[in-house]
Amino acid sequence: MSLPLNISAPSLQARVSDFLISEAELLDNRELETWIGLFDQPAQYRVLPLQRHLVEGEPHDSLFIIADDYGRLRERVDSLLSGHSWMETPPSRTRRLVSNVRIKSRDGEQLTIKSNFVVHQFRNQQTWYFVGEATHVLYDSPRGLRILKRDIRLDHETISAQRRISIIL
Repeated sequence: MSLPLNISAPSLQARVSDFLISEAELLDNRELETWIGLFDQPAQYRVLPLQRHLVEGEPHDSLFIIADDYGRLRERVDSLLSGHSWMETPPSRTRRLVSNVRIKSRDGEQLTIKSNFVVHQFRNQQTWYFVGEATHVLYDSPRGLRILKRDIRLDHETISAQRRISIIL
């Protein structure tokens, strides 16, 4: 595999890595109001089907586990913060690991970033984990990096019927 030549200066790579780590920290600390403030409208948050159900390339014709526009994402955050989400009563604790951050492309001020992640979820003396690849489309604005699109592609072969995704991955 050949590496792209000079896609990013080291300072941009460091900014992007810091941004993704800070995003993970906001989610782990349940600072969801601050987290949703990282998005620019229109925005998308999608959790893509399990790897084995995808054909090569982009999953344009696939059903998504989650496919939120900004309005639906706002409702999801409000529900989690209200305490009325029965799947998150009591609220889960999470710990995220973000690694292998790569700037895949740059088109003007728009960046496409890929990273690997593991999210550990703890609640009611049980532990679940989610493993996969995240693709962020970021806009490098005067206010800093902003999220335009966040796609999560899970590596799991199955998710148990008893286990639903009740957190933001």
